[in-house]
Amino acid sequence: MITDVLAVALTIMAEAGGEPYAGKVMVGETIAYNHIISGKSLAEVCLAKKKFSCWNWGYKILLKKLHKQKAFDQPEWKDCMKVARAIHAPAYKPISSVTHFLNPKLAPDTFKRWKKKMQLVAVVGNHVFFREKVNE
Repeated sequence: MITDVLAVALTIMAEAGGEPYAGKVMVGETIAYNHIISGKSLAEVCLAKKKFSCWNWGYKILLKKLHKQKAFDQPEWKDCMKVARAIHAPAYKPISSVTHFLNPKLAPDTFKRWKKKMQLVAVVGNHVFFREKVNE
């Protein structure tokens, strides 16, 4: 079984390893906020079907891809672990209510759909962050 910290760090690395530190934090915020609203563990949030595309490949394939990229030897991996450990701390509270993110260049159709039905929260690096709109 994968630990919460490792699941979060792997997710951040696979989804935003090449992004600025703020982008890694925002991906972590997305995980943390979904953890709070769902009541699921951090690992369960990361591994939820179709939530984070990097896990669509499966654990072994994800690790193989990251090893091939020498991701664990990069300074970015330390940043991902730092964010993951912070999120795992019992006193951690997300500063934003981000529920989704994507790279619009890689998913233009999804971006158009989300732009219509979700609230834009932030743009950091190549990612756009959204929260689901609350019906008023």
